[in-house]
Amino acid sequence: MNKDFNKITALSTIIAILCSMSVFAGWKSDSVGRYYVRDDGSYPINCQENIGGVIFQFDEKGYLVLHEEEIQKYKQTRIVDYVTTTITADGRNAKDEKVSRYYQCKIPQVSGYDSDKINAKLRTEAPKLIKEYLEDTEDFSDVKVSKMVKHTNLNNDSSYRIDNDYMVFKLSTYGNRNITIMYDLYTGEVVLE
Repeated sequence: MNKDFNKITALSTIIAILCSMSVFAGWKSDSVGRYYVRDDGSYPINCQENIGGVIFQFDEKGYLVLHEEEIQKYKQTRIVDYVTTTITADGRNAKDEKVSRYYQCKIPQVSGYDSDKINAKLRTEAPKLIKEYLEDTEDFSDVKVSKMVKHTNLNNDSSYRIDNDYMVFKLSTYGNRNITIMYDLYTGEVVLE
């Protein structure tokens, strides 16, 4: 019986260690730069690696390499258009009834280096992030009907800049709020600031 208990304890410890290692997998950053942790806890060093279908170059210390010429190409990118989309945000009113508001939102579209990939990501990912943001921050208590359209009044002079590893789009919206969408130059992910 004692041997079985020891085996179970050892097996549980091994499983816990293996599970904890996969929790740490993915993109990380520190004061030096960006790096990637594999599922097994190792790092790609001084090589190219296919991560999510994209080839990334890593230096001799395991940090991601984004060449200066690529950054210069991204800096030439400009907002050329906007795609208007309707975002439905759900919440609860003062009577605890489920209600929705519909927002018209303009998603920036760019021209320049890698613009097809960037535009596709902005069109698909930005509305999801904005919806989550609105559902987390918007007060739905005054909504009396289940459908209400609220225009975000996003204008065509949204600010745009390259900031470290991100293309940053600051969109002015209703109620003098700002929503900042960031496109990660390394991973291609779209995030909110």
